[in-house]
Amino acid sequence: EVKPQFGNLGSKKLDLFGSDVWGKLGLSADGSFFDTDGFPNVVEGERGPVDNNLTVNFKNVNVKGDYTVRPRFNVFGRVSYFKEDRNNGKVSTFAPVVEEANNTEWTAVSGGIRLGLPDSSDLQARVFFDDETFRSNFLAIQAANGIPRSLGRLTLDQRVPTNNVGGMVQWVRAFGLKNVFSAG
Repeated sequence: EVKPQFGNLGSKKLDLFGSDVWGKLGLSADGSFFDTDGFPNVVEGERGPVDNNLTVNFKNVNVKGDYTVRPRFNVFGRVSYFKEDRNNGKVSTFAPVVEEANNTEWTAVSGGIRLGLPDSSDLQARVFFDDETFRSNFLAIQAANGIPRSLGRLTLDQRVPTNNVGGMVQWVRAFGLKNVFSAG
């Protein structure tokens, strides 16, 4: 499935999705992409030299696979990527000259197995990894010499990295019609 969209202010978006099964292997993939030339965030009569258009650009892609080794035994995995860049509509007038902006980049990988055991119990194991970095800065905006919004000064510049790794193992078995035992 392909779904393109176009709007005003140079805005364009594309959504993609596809999936299929070949014997014991099932795959799916999806993606979303967006970009815009942006728009002014400050009303025209109040805009100053520091103001420009707010813009955004993002990409998101996911791929998932599932393989049935045999009945009651399957292996699966997923890979995801996301990136977004935003311009918040202001530029500094002092060094360092920068746009007020934020951006995020995230990658995730996960996978696991599910195994039905001979005693009708179920064993699952999963692992995951995430790597994300968020960056942002903020500007203080003020008037100078009677000109509104004419000075932009960097007040915050931050980078926030986040990484995690994890996993789980779980065993589940039904006892009779009303009881289930789970460990993990």
